[in-house]
Amino acid sequence: GGGERVPARRDRTPQRAGPLGARSRRKNGIRVMATVLAVDDSPSIRQMIKVVLGPAGHTVIEAGDGAEGLAKARSESVNLVITDLNMPVMNGLDATKFYSFAILGQERVPIIALTADATEETARKCREAGMAACLNKPIEPRALLEAVATYARIDVPRLEAMAES
Repeated sequence: GGGERVPARRDRTPQRAGPLGARSRRKNGIRVMATVLAVDDSPSIRQMIKVVLGPAGHTVIEAGDGAEGLAKARSESVNLVITDLNMPVMNGLDATKFYSFAILGQERVPIIALTADATEETARKCREAGMAACLNKPIEPRALLEAVATYARIDVPRLEAMAES
C-alpha cells in the first residue's frame, strides 16, 4: 500500500516579542503556555475565552467581577489578565488601578481590556489605567490567541532551568 503522505502542520503561533517584552511562544523547541485570568461578569464570555485558549494549551482561571479578579491576580500565578471594563462590584479600570497600587515595586502582570465600548475615549482610559491593550468585543478567536502570544509575560529562563534539571 502506497499511503498518502500528509505534511506536518506548522505551528502558527506568533513568534514576535510584544511591546512589554513578552517572549516567543517557543523556546528551544519547547512550546510555552500561559495561565490567563479571565475577568468578566458574563459566564458566556469567560466560557468563550476558555474554549479558545484551552485547546491551544493555555490555562484559564475565571473571576466574575473586578474585586474577585483583583484577589485572584494577587493570589494566583498568572501570566496575563483579560478583563471586561463594565462589571458590578468593581469595574475593570478600577481593578487595574488597585492592582497597580497593590504591587508597587513588583513585576506587573500585563492586563488587557476586552470591551464592547470601541471608542477612542475608552482606549485612552485603558492606557491611562496602565493596561497593555484594549480589545473590542466580539473578538475573533485568532485575535485572542495572538493577544495572549503577544502580551503574556512568561519566565522563559526559569523554564529552561527546569528542562535542564
